[in-house]
Amino acid sequence: MEFKHFLFSQSDQSKNGFIVGTWWFADLYFWDKIAVTIFQDPAPSEPVLFAAEHLKINNKVLLDWFTNYLLENHAEETEESWHEVNILFESKQTIFISDEVGVECVGIQFKALRSRSRKGKLVGLSGDAFFDWQKKQIKFPTGAKITTHAVEVATIVDWPARPDSLVISNDFIQCTLIAHMKQFAKVDDVIPLHAI
Repeated sequence: MEFKHFLFSQSDQSKNGFIVGTWWFADLYFWDKIAVTIFQDPAPSEPVLFAAEHLKINNKVLLDWFTNYLLENHAEETEESWHEVNILFESKQTIFISDEVGVECVGIQFKALRSRSRKGKLVGLSGDAFFDWQKKQIKFPTGAKITTHAVEVATIVDWPARPDSLVISNDFIQCTLIAHMKQFAKVDDVIPLHAI
């Protein structure tokens, strides 16, 4: 049986154009789309066009209420589907669709689509080891120290896409990260839509 001893440092791997490593996988959850429907009374004869971020009651942006709702109730949501909130007002409300135009409404519906981006990357390992050529395996002596190459968290979104199914590899180490992307900041001064 032939063993070859080697030190596989990050700089050696970069110079020699090969990498000794293990697969890291990441599932990144995020809000992909948001849709808003307003229910007017009386119903208009033609559809009213508006930008969701411009909808206001009492000069407060209605979308802020919904993004707060998502932060408070679905920050770590893993169900990939539309999430919906329907609000029926106790009395008609004037929703401003622009600075000049207000419409009488009896309710509003918010919908947000939760999606997942699947990523994968071979992350290098460094340390002392032996390579068993017959078994094609790396063997680490007792007490060996093995470290992964540094992974910048901010770059995970730029990792290559991987297939939908998570492949369990034969690597002796495999890392799977689950991240929930923060897309909204909490807004303190919002209109209590659920109570008007």
